[in-house]
Amino acid sequence: MKNPLLTLTLILLTFFTANAQTPKAELAQLISQDWTFRMQEYPAWAASLGYESDRTKYAEVSVAAHERRAEFWRGILKKLNVINREALDAETQVNYDMFKFMLENDVAQVEYQSYLIPIDSDSGFHSSFAFSASDFSFDSVRSYEQYIVRLKGFKKYVDDHIALMRMGIKKGMTLPKIILTDYEKGMDAYISEKAKDSYFYEPFKTMNGIDKAQQIRLRK
Repeated sequence: MKNPLLTLTLILLTFFTANAQTPKAELAQLISQDWTFRMQEYPAWAASLGYESDRTKYAEVSVAAHERRAEFWRGILKKLNVINREALDAETQVNYDMFKFMLENDVAQVEYQSYLIPIDSDSGFHSSFAFSASDFSFDSVRSYEQYIVRLKGFKKYVDDHIALMRMGIKKGMTLPKIILTDYEKGMDAYISEKAKDSYFYEPFKTMNGIDKAQQIRLRK
């Protein structure tokens, strides 16, 4: 007569062995989880890459948001460290090393509060704003409405970063003055006295396929 416990043990062992992931598959799964998380956390960036996201939103940049992301990445790192790197082929080991480096760097950036200095000598959090229009198709009223919401939301995005920089000033975390000499000149091309002369108004000059009444409403 068969031992019921032994039979059950063999069944479970067979099941888990058949469904056990290889180290390479485990790595791929972690990379996928991280990528999904980043696409959710950075909707504007996701839109620029062609991913479906809420194109009207910017990433949340509060201290709590940065800490939340770091905690997620620590969790991914913990799982990554369990994977047997030596069981991976040479190419996948490179992927493993690069992924680990990226995660450790992202966590360190938060731990050292680099987000309190969100600009440098030639770029910053604001740089991608100039390319906002490229994230929209402008083939429907909804697309134009989303673009308008994105434009309006930029003020809060800037204010939130200013708040971080003020925190940085209090902590003594600032860039050397020389680095920011003439920094504002890079923004001059995007500043216009009249809205219709603005670079960001370009999509409203030609609104093919959009009802005339809707064109008038959207241009307001």
